[in-house]
Amino acid sequence: GYQEPHYEVRQVMNVARRSVSSFAAHPERTEVIYVGSFDGTVAVVNANTGKIMQPATMVFESSVFTVSASSTCLAVGGLDNFIRIVHIRDDPEHNYCLGAVVSVLKGHTDVIFTLAFHPANNDLLASGSDDGTVRLWNVQNDTETAQTLLG
Repeated sequence: GYQEPHYEVRQVMNVARRSVSSFAAHPERTEVIYVGSFDGTVAVVNANTGKIMQPATMVFESSVFTVSASSTCLAVGGLDNFIRIVHIRDDPEHNYCLGAVVSVLKGHTDVIFTLAFHPANNDLLASGSDDGTVRLWNVQNDTETAQTLLG
């Protein structure tokens, strides 16, 4: 008969003051996890130790609902309908921590619930919102592509 699989908890991480809303792994550095929270913060966490890697967690103006990581940047979306593109410091000395917000993508008219970078093209980002649309963005030049898909 069917046997329930056994899973072992490897690490418990206390990284947010409020509920954790999303997380994304760095695509090349498997020990690096970016954790978004409804308190408007994004923490950079070492998955092996459970410790926050960045001295100061980034704080945004509104609740963070979703994050997605490419090898060069982190997309952050949430309650304010904007997507912030944050530079990822790509050297081990900085532990792949977050740098500055390099752009803000505007186009959605309601909460952004999901973000995903294209697995083969770091410049292409898809976003899904409560406004009923999926938008495709070119994060290299901060523009929305011609495709807006209606739900």
